[in-house]
Amino acid sequence: MSRSPPPTSPTPTPASPPLTLPPPPPVPNNENIFRPKVQHHVLDDEGELTLLVGAVESSLTTRRSSLNSENTAQTDEKVRVKPKIVGCSIQVSRRTMALSSPVWRAMFQASKWAESASKEIALPDDDPEALLLLMRISHLQFDMVPKIIAKQDAIRAPGSLCYRLALLCDKYDCVNLVTPWLRGWLDGWSPQPNFVIEDLFICWTFGIKDTFKRLMVDLVLQSRLNSDGELVGRDGGRLNSEFTPPGALQRVEEIRRTALRNINTTCRSYMDKYTKGNTQCRYANAEPYRKVCDAAVFGSLVMGLYEYVSLHPTADDEEADHSLEDVQNAIGNLKIYTASVDSHPSCDIARQLKTACDKVVKLPQFLTDGQIEHLTKQAARCGSNEFNLRKQVER
Repeated sequence: MSRSPPPTSPTPTPASPPLTLPPPPPVPNNENIFRPKVQHHVLDDEGELTLLVGAVESSLTTRRSSLNSENTAQTDEKVRVKPKIVGCSIQVSRRTMALSSPVWRAMFQASKWAESASKEIALPDDDPEALLLLMRISHLQFDMVPKIIAKQDAIRAPGSLCYRLALLCDKYDCVNLVTPWLRGWLDGWSPQPNFVIEDLFICWTFGIKDTFKRLMVDLVLQSRLNSDGELVGRDGGRLNSEFTPPGALQRVEEIRRTALRNINTTCRSYMDKYTKGNTQCRYANAEPYRKVCDAAVFGSLVMGLYEYVSLHPTADDEEADHSLEDVQNAIGNLKIYTASVDSHPSCDIARQLKTACDKVVKLPQFLTDGQIEHLTKQAARCGSNEFNLRKQVER
């Protein structure tokens, strides 16, 4: 009898490995998803300073304490300010910058300034393109400096490169950096009516005195007050005093008000001749006809001035919101009616009034002594006395 083999235990089935899911995709950083890459320019390989020009975030860690509901410090969190515009970062030599500008030299040498030891300096208000150009000149990268700028700015828009350079050269007192290129940059440049403020600052920075004075004259003649009592230009744009030469707009408003006040006084003196009861007409034989002539002259004078420039006999001098140019044109275009066109030539006071107003509008010295001194100094530094500007200011 054969023996049956001992029962064997079933072979255990190997356990299945645990099911693993792929990791979820990373959540995009919405803070950077639409942000263009900031350009980094290395002007000195061994430069120990980085300029963050325009609205560029620093790579250094910035932190602040957050507050809980009980207004007590809870944790620290990183804070980054989103830039409004894309700027650039520039690696430069601190010593080279100090040699290029007295403002930069004072910034780096004075221990009381944080910039004197910082590895990064944020310049959010400076224009990246203009400052990069100044840094290339100071770091002797002359092959990267354009020879012509004004012709490239021929299709003018607010904030031309010439204007942005003028702002920085004035801010950092470094016009000496751009002197060798200034003649080429301004070749073909001519001030434009819609960019008087920008062109005024270009002249101020580079010492172009004659053109500066002509632009001041244009502002006096063309500026006016808007409904809010603010000084605006010919196109109605508000004249911003933040980026104009010191005291320029104040001087414009002072001269403008004085000239308009003199014109108002002269016009009223002519009106008073007809409102004081004295008959002015000397041609009509009968008294009623003379009064009719006076009434026609006075009425056409008042109605004409009010129609063109809202000048009323009882208006306050400070209410004049028209430009000086408009007022002069309105007086020159006045049509005076008399009792008889053929036999009353001297009753037509239009020409007399215009001549009288022209005499009282003797525009004084536009530039103050301080402005003349500054423009003369800048002209000597820039050599702008030798500039041959091909075009004059368009009136």
